[in-house]
Amino acid sequence: MSVTLVKPDPPVSEVSDDTEKIPAYDPRSALISIDPARVSGVACFAHSRVPLQILWDHLEEGISINEFLDGFDGVTREQTTGVLRLALEKLLESLPESTPWR
Repeated sequence: MSVTLVKPDPPVSEVSDDTEKIPAYDPRSALISIDPARVSGVACFAHSRVPLQILWDHLEEGISINEFLDGFDGVTREQTTGVLRLALEKLLESLPESTPWR
């Protein structure tokens, strides 16, 4: 029987800014972090190890934003609504200009 040891990610406070892929001047950096040194570079909520995909998984399962936030202490309501707002803006930007809700 062999045991493989996996080195855990360092605490968020110890992660170096030089590996962060979203520059500090980018307004999205308050919401999103992509750092190869943390969660293998998966897009996460800033200052956390919670992948953005987890939010969508919860919403698809019918889990409320309040329940999501209760389960992930490191994520704020502002981050959650900000990420959803960014996704909506991206979706709407590809619609024709004449669309009434754009």
